[in-house]
Amino acid sequence: MPIEELVYALEDDGTMTALGSPKAVELDAVKERVLETLNGELAKTREVWEQLSEPRPSVEQVRLALNALVADGIAERDPAVDKPGATYKYRLQPNLQPTSYMVGGKVGANQTATGPPGDTQDDDETATEGGEQECLATF
Repeated sequence: MPIEELVYALEDDGTMTALGSPKAVELDAVKERVLETLNGELAKTREVWEQLSEPRPSVEQVRLALNALVADGIAERDPAVDKPGATYKYRLQPNLQPTSYMVGGKVGANQTATGPPGDTQDDDETATEGGEQECLATF
């Protein structure tokens, strides 16, 4: 039976915390970066990819991240249903109310948006049991 690969984080107190499989951790990081580029304007996958700074993930990783954000209810896709040969465009949910979303798990401090997505300030850091901090983005 093969042993599953895991990514671990070294905490300040010297303990290690399992973050998940390398692919899952990588996708969470891409989701965070993609979320910073989304706004109310519809954009194609390639357009979102072009807005990312180097090193850029693959266009396929961006597509997977966009679809995960749609599944999470944070973004919307046009057209919403699968259509062979369709060009999909994505944006933040237009009716998104100010609220917090878990993005990427326990990897950083709470952040509150003060303007457009990606324009954040660190405040109200809340440590969970064991000193871990949850990374929240507020829109």
